[in-house]
Amino acid sequence: MRGTLLVFCHPLWDLAGVGHGEHARQLGRFLAAHRSHLHAIELNGYRSRRENAGAQALAMSAGLPLISGGDRHGCAPNAILNLTRAGSFAECAAEVRDGTSAVVFMPEYRQNLTTRKLAAASDVLRRNGADRTGRIHWTDRVTWERDGAIRPLSFHWPHGGPFWVRSSVRAFRLIASPVVLPMIGAALNTVADVRRVRPHVDPVRPS
Repeated sequence: MRGTLLVFCHPLWDLAGVGHGEHARQLGRFLAAHRSHLHAIELNGYRSRRENAGAQALAMSAGLPLISGGDRHGCAPNAILNLTRAGSFAECAAEVRDGTSAVVFMPEYRQNLTTRKLAAASDVLRRNGADRTGRIHWTDRVTWERDGAIRPLSFHWPHGGPFWVRSSVRAFRLIASPVVLPMIGAALNTVADVRRVRPHVDPVRPS
């Protein structure tokens, strides 16, 4: 099926929490068994630079091209894109399967990852009046199964939920607002810079 792509997405993310060593062992076993079925390794716009560097090293060792990926779950465009002159997805897939993949990092990738994730979460909680399916509020987009029936939270919470839920959502929207979020990003970047340049000082030992 030449028009399809099988991409190994964020392969270094230890989602199961088994620990770095065990994850690496399972990753090696997976690639040994299924490498021939894979077409590319993903560079993910919402994973850390360190993890993406590891994915790049993994792709080189496995002999697979890198391809852009997202996990955006919000309204922001992807921070990593693939460039192609292909006229269709099938043609683009054929390029990647043949080993050709041009990846470009957008300026958004340089922004603080934590603040970008907060902004994406804020998109999820935002009112969407343009939704033609009627899922305007976040409670319309979250479902809950009870007694075998699956209904949106808005069915159970027609007024937005208990006071503590509504208060928490308002507080989060304030934190993730365009006014506050840049300040949080600046503070996080400052902390990261301090950690990078902090000198190593050996403890003074009594003579």
